[in-house]
Amino acid sequence: EDTLKVATIIEEKKAPSTKSTVGDCLLLCDLESGEECRYTIVDPREVDALKGKISIVSPLGRALLGKRSGDTVEVKAPAGKLRFQIKNIEH
Repeated sequence: EDTLKVATIIEEKKAPSTKSTVGDCLLLCDLESGEECRYTIVDPREVDALKGKISIVSPLGRALLGKRSGDTVEVKAPAGKLRFQIKNIEH
């Protein structure tokens, strides 16, 4: 209820953005292994790792925000640096 009280309705944009934003689904390619993975960038309250929903405040989520198809992102993880190329963004 608290979330709904402060929620703002966002009108759908007429011209789609080419940059990634909250709610977008991104197809990524791990540049080391070549493996593809799909993530949706969501608000921290909507995170669901089993469904590929990652938070905008997570290291990967922060790295993906505002990027375009074809961009490469690098993320520091406990296992070391991870590098991904954004293959596609679905708005």
